[in-house]
Amino acid sequence: MNSFTAKLRGLRFSPFLACLFTGVLYALPCYFEKLFFLSYVSLTAFFIILIKNENRKKRFGYFFSFSFGFFFTLYIWLSTLYPFPGFNFTDSQAKIIIILACIGIPLFHALLHSAIMSLTKFLPKSRIVSVIGFGCAWILSEWVFSLGTLGFPWGRAALSQVGFLYSIQSVSLFGSYFIAAVLVCSCMLFAFAVIDKKRTFAFAGLSIITANIVLGAVLYYIPVKTGDKIQTAILQGNASMEEKWSGEKSTNKIWDTYIKMA
Repeated sequence: MNSFTAKLRGLRFSPFLACLFTGVLYALPCYFEKLFFLSYVSLTAFFIILIKNENRKKRFGYFFSFSFGFFFTLYIWLSTLYPFPGFNFTDSQAKIIIILACIGIPLFHALLHSAIMSLTKFLPKSRIVSVIGFGCAWILSEWVFSLGTLGFPWGRAALSQVGFLYSIQSVSLFGSYFIAAVLVCSCMLFAFAVIDKKRTFAFAGLSIITANIVLGAVLYYIPVKTGDKIQTAILQGNASMEEKWSGEKSTNKIWDTYIKMA
């Protein structure tokens, strides 16, 4: 019994599992806006794990564990589309589609993100270069996710910060990728502050976040000139998915319904 207890105490938590867990945490602000701060906490924790377990051969695996945890959690909501009413799928077909969507798409995006972020292993061993390099690689990764049939925009860093409006106002000037740069660069600096025990890195990370928030607050309270007001109305005909795709007759019927409502 004592030997078994000793073995349990000697077990080391796998860095791959830790990366997976931080990826899950990183996805939570996309569901719960008030948890926006978890983006910084989880990403800082991930970078600490990555740097402390520095191994260029395993870097892809660390990023993949984090990415799959993130994308699987992010896309799990697709399961709520089951059983696809209006598409005439059989129950078996619907289940196969859900499995492919909830596992296949996260796998694909995790591989893409890991491949791009793994390029950081070629960066010079400089803290400043690493901060800038990771930020650029993350932006490149988010841009790649916007391409192609599976170009889903849901995983962008900016979307995780909508719970704190001041932090995303700078998007109006610099675009959504700027928030990714703020998040990644500041978290890298926090990770270096913990590992190197240097307050300078922590101060630099806080300065980046503070500057973005101050800019956001200024932009938020700047008066916006408005032109002439236009009154509009939104009409909802409640046409089913099957009716929308049943042909020209059905389309004309739906159109007539909207005309009558107007």
